[in-house]
Amino acid sequence: MHWKTSRPGWNEGATAVETAITISLSLALVFGIIEFGMALWQANTMALAVEEAGRCVMVPSSIACPCNTATANCAETNMKNTLSSYGGLVTPANSGICQGAPPNLTAPPAGNICVYATAPTGANPQTMTLTAVYAYSNIIVPSGLLAGVLSGPFTSTSQATFPLD
Repeated sequence: MHWKTSRPGWNEGATAVETAITISLSLALVFGIIEFGMALWQANTMALAVEEAGRCVMVPSSIACPCNTATANCAETNMKNTLSSYGGLVTPANSGICQGAPPNLTAPPAGNICVYATAPTGANPQTMTLTAVYAYSNIIVPSGLLAGVLSGPFTSTSQATFPLD
């Protein structure tokens, strides 16, 4: 007597289901890595802009600085120039959207950047605080279960205080 342990055709399509699950998880992982890389690149570019403007604030007579005085307008101009040359984050359409002053600086609309420099303080030594705020919006529109968790825009801030010369 010969017993069959499996019915014919009971596992047809199992490979297609496993492939669909594996590919969807792999694509989500790859696109998540791309999103994280883009956000990290933009945060790094903002930190670079704040550092470059801070160097010009500390030593305004440097060759790389656009103006020879440590003023808030000069620092903001330098941050915008750095952001447009290194990362392309500032364009004429999305620059200068600043409302309020730190720490009450409101986040700009998605895809826009706000740069702000405080006036030199009267303390000894004088200091100037430089702030860059970017509203990062996702490239990939989340859907399904992650729509509430990953909905943007996300605000990224880079801020530093520099002593004046």
